[in-house]
Parts: sequence; structure tokens; C-alpha cells
Amino acid sequence: MNSKIGLLAGLLVVQLVLVGVAWFAGRGEEASEAFLDLDPAAVTGLTISGSADESVALTRVSDGWQVDGLPADADKITGVIDKLAGGAANWPVATSTDSQSRFEVTEEKHQRRVDFLGEDGTLASVYLGTSPGYRRVHARRDGEDATFSIDFAVHELPLTVDDWLDKELLADSGIRRVELSGGQVLTQADDDAGWTLDGVVTDPEATRRYLERFERLSVLGRYQPKEDAALGEAKSVVVDTADGTQRLTFRFDEPEDEYVLTSDRYPGEFTVASYVAEQILGDPADLLPKADAAAEADGAPEPAEAAAGDPTT
Repeated sequence: MNSKIGLLAGLLVVQLVLVGVAWFAGRGEEASEAFLDLDPAAVTGLTISGSADESVALTRVSDGWQVDGLPADADKITGVIDKLAGGAANWPVATSTDSQSRFEVTEEKHQRRVDFLGEDGTLASVYLGTSPGYRRVHARRDGEDATFSIDFAVHELPLTVDDWLDKELLADSGIRRVELSGGQVLTQADDDAGWTLDGVVTDPEATRRYLERFERLSVLGRYQPKEDAALGEAKSVVVDTADGTQRLTFRFDEPEDEYVLTSDRYPGEFTVASYVAEQILGDPADLLPKADAAAEADGAPEPAEAAAGDPTT
């Protein structure tokens, strides 16, 4: 009898635990809400700042985003907006003003402040502070006391222009003609059957690889000149596409082992890895079929030409 009572009591305890779990889960779902009540499409700008004077401003333009007047990484920006605006905020971890300093989400002490701007002013402002766990951060909406733990990380909001810059801002596609640094001209044949270099048919695979260097051209960031910087000779390449022409000018920074790149498309100077620049500025003969490249290197006439000029034939 006692054993049966014990068994029934145990089953009752299990049922109560299950009911409690379901109740708390339901309460959690009811309490869950978007961390920010704003429409991502209404955001026209972001200002991101730290506790110090560091800050960066991102602005939406007709064809994407800009940072410091240059194209910005639109995918990265929209990802941040969607994540902060659409992220869930369940029960707050604290509601007292005393806890805000500990979690570093106050106006005076924070790791990041993010202002979401719209056509008519500020849509929302958020303070991000310490991390309670992997890819979690304490967050507080400006003007409210509650602090939440949300799915985000402070490193997703860097404070430098280079971190938001579209690294492929100088890349080109739909290339029709390239004037190499030595003056040779790589152009597409009229019938689209292939490419020629100063009238000589090029190697298709070598040409494809060369054009891909422009299509995948990626800068490291903006160039920050040093007082003792001594850049090498300027070498320019002109790229013609269906959308226009771009002149790329490279100068080697030997102490830094990288190239400084300028373009007539955007203001300023950028840095690019040495191997990228050297592939673009490489030997034009590499674009020719092997026999033509060898003949050009040797300065020898083609076999047919030699036979025509040989008096013994």
C-alpha cells in the first residue's frame, strides 16, 4: 500500500513539473517581442559610437550605403539592422538603474551606442555593453530602464571606416577593353570570338584569369601615408566597360610591401595586396599562346616569316 502511494505521489510530482515547464514556456513566448519597434526599410542612416570619441556614420543613398563618402558594405549594414531590429527581447535581466552601470549600458559608460536615423530624425537609440555569454550582449533602449540580453556581439559594430568600406568598390565587370601599363591594348574581337593583344589573338584561359583580376579586385582599406613614405613609380591601367572607363594607378610602398592604388572613380588612396597589383601589372606576354609569347620574348620572326625571307628556300 505504501509503495502504491509513493508511486502515485511520484507521478503527481512529475505532472506538476511538466505543467510548470509548459507554463513558464508559454509565459516566455508571450513575453517575447522584437527588441526594437522600427521598420528596417525606414532606416536612412546609422551612427555608431563608443564611450570615447570614436564614431562612424553610415548613410543610405539611392543605390546602397556610404561611409565617409565612399561605397559601404550594404550586406553587412542591412544584416546589422535586421538583427537588432528583429531580434527577440524576452524577460529583462534587470530593471534597476543601478544595474545599468554594471552592464555598461549607460550614456556615460557603454561599449557601443547605435542611433537609427530616419527621414524625420532619430528612430531609436540603443546602448550595448558587456557580454553574458557567447554571441550575447546586454542591451538597453535609450529612455528605458530595462536591460536585456540579446543575440548579438559588440564586434559586429566596428568603429572604423575601413571596417564598413565596400572592399570591392573598384572592381569592374563587363570589361570590353584594357590598356595595360606598358601601352599594349587588350580588346575583345568584334565577333566576340576571343581577345587580342595589339592585334595578336590571346590565350583564352590566360585572358579569362587576367580579366577576373579586375572583377575580383579588392582593396585592403584606405591608405594612411607615413611621414617617411617613399612610393615607387606610378603605373596605370585603363579599364573600359559598358558602364564607363576607370583608370587605376598603382605605386609600390616597399617598406609596407603593398601597393597604393588610386582611381578616377572615387577620391582618396587605397591599399592593395602586392600579389593582386603584380598580377594586374604582370608581363603582357603571359596573355599570349606559348609559341607567340616565346617568339615575342626572343624577338625572333615567326617560322613562316623566316621561310619567306630565306633565299635558299
